[in-house]
Amino acid sequence: MLCLGADVAAAATGHQRFLLGRAVATLAEGVATLAELREGELPWTIAAALRACEVAVPAALAEVVSGEETSIAERAKVLKKELSRKAKAAVAQIVQRNRDLGDVDAFRASALALGQRAGLVWSGDLAVALGVLDVGKGGRSLTDSAAALALVAWSVSQDHLDLRGKLGVALKGGAR
Repeated sequence: MLCLGADVAAAATGHQRFLLGRAVATLAEGVATLAELREGELPWTIAAALRACEVAVPAALAEVVSGEETSIAERAKVLKKELSRKAKAAVAQIVQRNRDLGDVDAFRASALALGQRAGLVWSGDLAVALGVLDVGKGGRSLTDSAAALALVAWSVSQDHLDLRGKLGVALKGGAR
C-alpha cells in the first residue's frame, strides 16, 4: 500500500515525480524496503532470517557476514517471534531453490537502480534524480557514486529513450 499526501500525488514538480516513480516501481517489484537498509545490512538480515527459520546459512553468505554474530543473533531472535509458520516455510523453500542465494549486495544495488531509473523516467530530469541521490553536495562529486554514474549512463541509453516513448513521456521532436 502506498499512502501519499495530495501534494506528492499531484506530482507537480520533477522531485515529486521522481519520488513517486521510484516508490511505485519498487513497491511493484517487492523491493521497496531495501532502500531503508544501510550498505552491507542486507546479508546479515538474510542470515538472521535463515537462522530464525532454522535453515542453514549457505557457506558463501556465512563468509560475508562473519563478524556480525551479535547483530544476526539479535535480529534472528526477533524474527523467530514475528515470522509465521507459513513465512518460515517460504524462506526454507527459497533457500532450497537458490542454495547459494547469490550476491545479495548486488541484488540490493539492482533493486535500488530499478527505483532510480523509474524515478528518472517519470521526472524526466537527470539533475533532479542526481539531487535526490544527493550527488554533488558536501564536496562529493558524481564520480564518488557508482549508482549515480550508472544512472547517468542509463539516461543516455536507447533503453531509456524507448521506455519514455512507450510511456508517452518522451521529448517531442527527438530523432530516433
